[in-house]
Amino acid sequence: MTSRMLVSPGVVLAILAVVACTINADVAFNWNTADVQRNFNITEFTGKKWYEIKWHDATDDPWIMDNLYFYYRMDPNDDNVAKAVMVGNYRTSPDRCRKLTGGGNMKFVIPDSANPAKMRYIINSKYPESDYWILSTDYDHYALTIACDSIQTDGSCQPGTKVNVMSTSPRIRPEDERRLDGLIRTVLLMNPDTFIVTIHDRDCPM
Repeated sequence: MTSRMLVSPGVVLAILAVVACTINADVAFNWNTADVQRNFNITEFTGKKWYEIKWHDATDDPWIMDNLYFYYRMDPNDDNVAKAVMVGNYRTSPDRCRKLTGGGNMKFVIPDSANPAKMRYIINSKYPESDYWILSTDYDHYALTIACDSIQTDGSCQPGTKVNVMSTSPRIRPEDERRLDGLIRTVLLMNPDTFIVTIHDRDCPM
């Protein structure tokens, strides 16, 4: 006689949900087919503070920073280069603000003027370059950026895609966050509720 295990409808639904999640986990954002900000103007993007509101990093970066903002300024000698400064404090050292410049070499470079929203992020010779793309921005309030150390031929990213929700204010406007959360869900195929929120409770001087 063959024994049969009776499974309740609730258990069946739970199993189906796990299967669905597993399938969806294999559907990842494809860098090769990504739409970026059209007609991106790097000059409009620079000359202001961009505060990090929340972020996702598939590499589980342990160096979480709060009160973090980036300041970009155009290179006076090259219209396709923006110098960058990163200011904030490590969460493990909340009383110590840090200014990170890569020895003065941190910059964003537009390698192809036909695709200005697809930049390269360069810290210095000690760190590998990475792709840094602007997915969406209105220049005055919000920006959604993605970064990748190594884009693979199949459009995946190794070791993983990093996402930043940015605002020109430490407190992003609700309508802007809703807009970017929608893009995170529909374009990046991620859940914004899982992002790490950057704390802003002080103003680190630049």
